[in-house]
Amino acid sequence: MEEPKAVLKLPSEIKDTQDNKFKVVAIETFSAVLLGGILGHHIDNYFEKTRYPIAVEYTIINNCISSYQKPMKGSHYQKKTEMCICALSKTMEDFDYSDYKKDKKNDRTSFFHIFEKKVEECP
Repeated sequence: MEEPKAVLKLPSEIKDTQDNKFKVVAIETFSAVLLGGILGHHIDNYFEKTRYPIAVEYTIINNCISSYQKPMKGSHYQKKTEMCICALSKTMEDFDYSDYKKDKKNDRTSFFHIFEKKVEECP
């Protein structure tokens, strides 16, 4: 039986192999980072698309709380605040900010009509 012969490589062949491994690792790493960045951006947009700007959310909630023109007890104020936040949260699920900006109607599909229905659903 013959013994396997050792294959000797020239220094230039070793360098070529190392360069190829480096190129493959670099391409794989760059691709993974690029793909992760793109997917991360799109996933973030998907989850954040229903959020309104904080100033708009504050105004809607404040107007909801303040609709009762008389002073309220602290506990009633707290319950009303929670109800208004709940209603806005539920409304934003059905009515994203782009729809809110375009909303000029005053019918059953308008933001405020849907918001009023959601207020009744919240405790």
